[in-house]
Amino acid sequence: MTRNQFGSVRKLPSGKFQARYIDAAGARITARTIDDKPLTFATEKQARIYLVHLQSDLARGLNPYAIIPASADTLRMRVEMYLDPLAGSRLAAKPLRASTAANYRRLADQYLFRQMDDFCLTQMSITAITRADVRKWHSLIQASCVSKSREIKTRAHPARTWARSMGIPTSMHGRIDSHLIQSWIDAGAPMIKNYKESGSGIVQLAQAYRFLKAVFNVAIDDGIIKENPCRIKGASTPRHSERPIITPDQIAALAAEVPARYSILVILAAYSSMRSSELLGLQRKHINELQKIIKVEHQLTNYASDQNLFVPPKTDAGIRDVPITKELMS
Repeated sequence: MTRNQFGSVRKLPSGKFQARYIDAAGARITARTIDDKPLTFATEKQARIYLVHLQSDLARGLNPYAIIPASADTLRMRVEMYLDPLAGSRLAAKPLRASTAANYRRLADQYLFRQMDDFCLTQMSITAITRADVRKWHSLIQASCVSKSREIKTRAHPARTWARSMGIPTSMHGRIDSHLIQSWIDAGAPMIKNYKESGSGIVQLAQAYRFLKAVFNVAIDDGIIKENPCRIKGASTPRHSERPIITPDQIAALAAEVPARYSILVILAAYSSMRSSELLGLQRKHINELQKIIKVEHQLTNYASDQNLFVPPKTDAGIRDVPITKELMS
């Protein structure tokens, strides 16, 4: 190995030459490319010329190996990195599903990036954000989530809805009896609308909070921050008003009400604890009558946001065998 006034050059077993130097902190720095790969030279002269140019740059305050502190990152930058499939800013090895990435983008735009009362959480440096800042963001968003009455949309003919509101037994599918149509017309053809109370944005806020927490977890893993400021109890789970529990008789009535090809879907939804996307993705091959199990290996996607019709569950635990009772299997 030969040395000059600045740095050193050594010949590698491959026959190429490597340039190195000692920085101000006493660390040995080896020449690397702009994409952080080893930089070698065909001749010793080329390596020395590189060191001369590097010494000149350092004298002018230009250090190509200077590490930009991650503390300069704003939270918005870290969110964008999380959404970038090439940034490597997620703890999970699997890439985000197209539908999941689209949902995260919507949550980021509508909740994380929102400016409220001259306050925007994602404009702050990620190292400066405290628990109080996260609580302030959450409370401001929560204050804008007002419960509203929403109309329950239905494709049923208005005569059917009217008949049911009047206590007249009628099916919600199939051919409509002409006498029912005439009775509805004689009554003035009323348009019956049903409404339900819904928390506008409460569920999405919980999703945005979980997304925000995941971004901070990556920052912890990268050594940028020491703790996650998302510490609001219950913020990850939206609170719903108590819902009535459907009875077996109601399940049977609902299964009889829908078209015959969908009746098994109603039964399985009630008794199997499977997700709706998993139920809609079932095929005949997934039902094992001998062992009385249903194998879950994929689920139906929202084709509008994901061009794959069927995708595997998000986690390995989602691939499972669901036991089915003898009565249900029959």
